[in-house]
Amino acid sequence: MLTKTLNLPSTMVAARMKSSEIVLSALESHGRRMADVLGGKYSPHLEEGQSAPFDTQIQLFAKELIRLSTELREAERRNRRQKARETKARTRRDADVQQVNVKVGRVRRAFSGVFDEDQMAEIGLARRNARDSEVLLEQAATLVVNLEQPELELADAQLGGIDVDAPNLAADVKPSAESLRESLAELRREQRRTEVTQIAKNQAMKEFNHSFLWIARSVESLLQLAGLEEQAVRVRPSSRRPGVTERLETSDAEGDESAAEGATPEADDDAPAAEDGSAEPASGDTSSEASP
Repeated sequence: MLTKTLNLPSTMVAARMKSSEIVLSALESHGRRMADVLGGKYSPHLEEGQSAPFDTQIQLFAKELIRLSTELREAERRNRRQKARETKARTRRDADVQQVNVKVGRVRRAFSGVFDEDQMAEIGLARRNARDSEVLLEQAATLVVNLEQPELELADAQLGGIDVDAPNLAADVKPSAESLRESLAELRREQRRTEVTQIAKNQAMKEFNHSFLWIARSVESLLQLAGLEEQAVRVRPSSRRPGVTERLETSDAEGDESAAEGATPEADDDAPAAEDGSAEPASGDTSSEASP
């Protein structure tokens, strides 16, 4: 089901594919008649050895429309599949963030009420876990390094007689921190690849829009000259929306897709809150921190 969905064109691309099919259909159905009518009409003006160019022109228009449509459809397909891979990488990152929040929360609870804020800061326990996943990773990595230090002294007097195994706490946090480091690197790679496919799609869209306008106008003119006025109206390009025919301009083909073509991929979301309740909602600011 997911594969089928990824192969479906967006409303903006679907409208352009439909408009291209309308023009191609006109060329296929009426191209021969156009060439014959126009050839007969303008043949008196041909010099010896010359032939009317209309048949060749019609074939070239059709081939170019097929090329443009194919490249746009494939560029969007690659972009949609890459966005799905990026979403998968982001989901993994979010799960890793949750785990790091939980593990660091356990360490914080082990020292809470025994160490004051300054003492906790010395071993790498910030007052709050950062919402930004990159900063959170650095907090967790620093905590692991500090807990693994052999010179770290956790005297019974400080801990109130509670036995705390610092190396064991470090070993609990370290795998989750390493997994987060890997998932962040993976997400950055996928975001770069998404940007590449988005640029390719935007370029294909731009080329289609420009060429479709002038091809459709040319075909409309040829149909009018050949006396095929009804068919000419069908292929007339929109003067307001690039890449589509005038009749599709007010139809549902364009849809309500609000993001303009050429927009960059969405910014990375904030890291999710910790499962142990240690994070508080942020107001869209990835630099803010979560409460303990």
